[in-house]
Amino acid sequence: MANVFMKNLRIKFKPGEQKIFFEQLTKTSELKDSELAKIASISTRSFQDWKNEKISPPIKTIRLFCKRFNLNLPEDEKVLIDRWIKKKKKIARLGANARFLKHGELATTEGRKKGGRNSIKKKGNLKLLYKSFYKPKKSKKLAEFFGILLGDGGITNYQWFVTLNSVKDKEYTLFVANLSKGLFKVKPAIYSRKDSKVFIVACSRKKMIAFFQKLGLKTGNKVKQQVSVPKWIRRKKEFRIACLRGLMDTDGGIFIHRYKVGGKVYKYKKLCFTNYSMPLLNFVYKTLSNMGLNPKIITKVENKKVWLYNTQEVKQ
Repeated sequence: MANVFMKNLRIKFKPGEQKIFFEQLTKTSELKDSELAKIASISTRSFQDWKNEKISPPIKTIRLFCKRFNLNLPEDEKVLIDRWIKKKKKIARLGANARFLKHGELATTEGRKKGGRNSIKKKGNLKLLYKSFYKPKKSKKLAEFFGILLGDGGITNYQWFVTLNSVKDKEYTLFVANLSKGLFKVKPAIYSRKDSKVFIVACSRKKMIAFFQKLGLKTGNKVKQQVSVPKWIRRKKEFRIACLRGLMDTDGGIFIHRYKVGGKVYKYKKLCFTNYSMPLLNFVYKTLSNMGLNPKIITKVENKKVWLYNTQEVKQ
């Protein structure tokens, strides 16, 4: 059940707050519902269902809106997610009870054990988890790849993966796959999700995960662990900049800031990096500062960010 939740993680507002959030989004962005729906890669009707609190929105899309238009959530993100999961589990339990009353127990403990043993015997492809790979030396390319993993990626005990937008990041998806293949001499898989416009670049190699851990990466939830950039990257300027590129390409971006003065609309480009790990935010802030730029770090709100406001610095 947990895997099902994670594939389509959403948030649950308190009654009335979801409508307020989307009204603020419309006001701040100065965009039509159809334009905001296009950003979220959904239909206008689905977007309006979010506005009318008929459907709970995905957390990934809410993060995108908050980052792009500098919005804040009414509650801590974890509270909103936990509320949605609690509701889904309640619905799932009701469904499971109804199914049990109708069909009885689906499988015995012994039957499940036997099925698991037979599955392991038949699936020779499980050996892939232990296959070798090329161990590259520390380099700018490896530092950039680590930045990508720290941004929109993650690692488990057996697999690493990077999740990207299948529309906007189509070319970048191939870049990540080719970067990985060049580094480790192993061609990663690229999956697409039917329920959302997402590409996942992934590779299953237990030994590769052990290699990543030896170089400073951690498995599991990056936010809970407040992960940082490995020391070997932080110690060398060219590695820091390469890692910054990977982080910016995944969790950063260029945004148009609009405002009105005396009835006239002004707009200019800003660079923003958003992440829920303070060590990563500090790394981006210090790296930009060491490059002679003047970033600003915002940590007193839920959506913590590092900004570059100066137009010339953004171009640089």
